[in-house]
Amino acid sequence: MNRNTLAQLILFTLIAGALLPAAGLSTSQANPEGGPGASSLEPGVAAPDFTLKDSTSVEHSLQSLLKGSKLVIVDFWSTKCPFSRGYEDKLKAIAGDYEGKGVKVLAVMSNQTEGPEDVRQYLEKTPLPYPVVIDPGSKVADRFGAQTTPHIFVLDPSGTIRYVGAIDNGAKEPAGVKPYLRQALDALLAGQAPPEARTRNFGCSIKRKA
Repeated sequence: MNRNTLAQLILFTLIAGALLPAAGLSTSQANPEGGPGASSLEPGVAAPDFTLKDSTSVEHSLQSLLKGSKLVIVDFWSTKCPFSRGYEDKLKAIAGDYEGKGVKVLAVMSNQTEGPEDVRQYLEKTPLPYPVVIDPGSKVADRFGAQTTPHIFVLDPSGTIRYVGAIDNGAKEPAGVKPYLRQALDALLAGQAPPEARTRNFGCSIKRKA
């Protein structure tokens, strides 16, 4: 997906807020009871541990990723969402640029309208440099309060969430892009707090029912 197409999608999301549920698009929504529609976990709280399988049935645990890592990026992801797919090149670049600095990436596919075969076929055509795990019943998404694809959570080695939100602000022109995720990673790796620990996520809503 080119930059102009992605920017148009983002602009639609931000302007047409009242129409997002019908369009299958979403931004974070608050619901103190948790589960679908809940607000996401806040920076400063501990992320819930989980173990999920990828499309080849290999298990990946959050704890195993945290061991030996300086930071872990958890990205709620989709094979079909144009936002998720549109941001893949940026996330792949981030994964490559920060791998040598001790940063790992894990993509979580929580949509109940997609399954292991969808993920397997997608990755055959579009390999990713990080694992993609499948979240049956959207249980991990519910525990994180994840609402969109993409929805980013950055964890420190203790499992504490240090950044939540978007990869960037979705600006059309390069000069206007605010690289939230890169800024958060750079600050955390330097032992500082992110300039913005929480930003507004946007993308396709996580489909919790098939």
